[in-house]
Amino acid sequence: MSEFLSSGRRDGRKAYEIRGFRCELGYLERADGSCRLEQGRTQVVAAVYGPLEARGRNELPDRTFVDVSIRPFQGYTTDYLRLRERELKEIFDATIATEIQPRSCVTIVIQIIENDGSLMAAVINACMLSLLSAGIPCHWLAASCTVSYRGKDGVLLDPTLVEELEGYATSVISYGYEGPQSVLSQNLIGLHCNGFVSSQDIYFSSLSFSQEACRKV
Repeated sequence: MSEFLSSGRRDGRKAYEIRGFRCELGYLERADGSCRLEQGRTQVVAAVYGPLEARGRNELPDRTFVDVSIRPFQGYTTDYLRLRERELKEIFDATIATEIQPRSCVTIVIQIIENDGSLMAAVINACMLSLLSAGIPCHWLAASCTVSYRGKDGVLLDPTLVEELEGYATSVISYGYEGPQSVLSQNLIGLHCNGFVSSQDIYFSSLSFSQEACRKV
């Protein structure tokens, strides 16, 4: 693990350690499925509604329409969040078995409560748990983690917000898991990188290390 930083972190974790998770399924009574997820001090709530009858342009003859919206803790939705909504839609369009129930709609709503780093990974994990809570058929289980690149010093897994700001780049990496535990298959289903990664070797090594982190999720 030479690609990881050798020095300690402010919260006492090693470079390859992720923060502890706490989740509560069925958090919202009026949603068909929901989850409140805490990852360190990062907190989000995801809710799933549907499948319901789709109307207008959302009615697709061959599959379920998936709608995703992110609500910030304060203020209005920004261009940054709109881009993240598109990425989430791509991930869950592929994850949900949309071919089972055409002309229907599944709506996923995410409320950001607090952001202390690795926000989008927490959002993806909360959405997946909410889909399971709602009983929505899926092709695989999606899991996500965040990697912060520190130049020649290597990488940190599950960075806090301060660690993200100190790094050269940050990647949100998501995998889909399917099959029995004994022969579990793993496929890359989402990758978003913000910033510049100076070493190709570190970049590809981080993909390998992120697989193990997502398995732990």
